[in-house]
Formats: sequence, structure tokens, C-alpha cells
Amino acid sequence: MNKPLVIGYRHTGIIVKNMEESLYFYRDILGLELIQDFTDDSEYINKITGITNANVHAIKLKSEDGTVLEIIEYQNHQSLVMCGG
Repeated sequence: MNKPLVIGYRHTGIIVKNMEESLYFYRDILGLELIQDFTDDSEYINKITGITNANVHAIKLKSEDGTVLEIIEYQNHQSLVMCGG
């Protein structure tokens, strides 16, 4: 029997254009619990995104079953916004 290629994942990330509106939707309307709120402009974030001078605001939210959703706003690269929200 073949082993599955994916056996799990840490969380799902969604790029948003407006963090305040997105947080309102996911936390206040859908009821997800805010578990982490941070900004990152480190070499690590530059490496994983492939962007020079990346500066992101990220918020991680958790559902009742433990699923984690991360909403990400690129604060200095607005052209990277792929979806509304």
C-alpha cells in the first residue's frame, strides 16, 4: 500500500487586503478564536515568501475543532493582495 503524500498540515493561510475587516468577519461573525497576532519583517519571512523587504501582519485564529486559519496582510506589498476580505 502506498503511503499518503500528505499526512497533515499546520494551518491554512489567506492573504487579505484589509486586516480589520477580515478579523471582524472571521472572529466576530464566524466565531473563530484569536490565538496569535503579530507582524514579521524577518529574513525568515523574506525567504519563505520570496519577497525582498517583506513586512506582514498576521493573525492566527482557531475553530472549535482546533483547525487554525492564518489571515495575512502584506503591509508594504499591496500588489500581492490576491483576494478581498
